[in-house]
Amino acid sequence: MLHWLDALREQGWLGRSRAINGVRYAGEQWSIALDAAGWVRVELAGQPLITPFLTILPFRSGHRTHNAVLFSDAVDPEAFRTLRVRLLLGH
Repeated sequence: MLHWLDALREQGWLGRSRAINGVRYAGEQWSIALDAAGWVRVELAGQPLITPFLTILPFRSGHRTHNAVLFSDAVDPEAFRTLRVRLLLGH
């Protein structure tokens, strides 16, 4: 299991960033909740990794990058499905 995590890190999907405690999409705007900074507006930076069980969202705020890793069993199933559909349609 550690091997695929190493591969994701090498490809830039996982990095050394502050912990993300929440992801919000409202009014065509993405925000992430960071420990010290609270909610921060971000832009989706690049192509997300979308699977039925895992989604990785690469975000950028200024010069910083953040990767939100979402597991399907950690969020509401309908919200996860809606997010995946929205991302696949490019919205």
